Amino acid sequence: MFNDAFISSTNLPVYLQVHLLEHGNVLLQYSCVCPDVAAALASIAMRHDQQFLTAGETRPTVAEVQNAEDQGKAVIVAPYPRMKERIALTAWTHLGVLSKVDQPKVDSFITTHLGNPTE
Repeated sequence: MFNDAFISSTNLPVYLQVHLLEHGNVLLQYSCVCPDVAAALASIAMRHDQQFLTAGETRPTVAEVQNAEDQGKAVIVAPYPRMKERIALTAWTHLGVLSKVDQPKVDSFITTHLGNPTE
């Protein structure tokens, strides 16, 4: 178990980012102290991650997160303060950058790359 939520308020260690991407998950990261950006990305991610929640839940269990990550179907949001860009959309061998949240572009990136592991 590497992560206990789809939304993290702290940056993820690099080894964990690589592990998540290898499985086919998508990371939505931001470099600013910007609650509005974090909330907007979290909202987008949770629309994709809700399929892993038990009906009526608003927060995933550890098992639900693990299941989604193992399947390469998780969309994870976390800060990454060291990057130059304000927002980075990351999948295995793919990177998209944005200066502001653009929901259609984020959704398109997720739809295109989610579930595409290293194989």
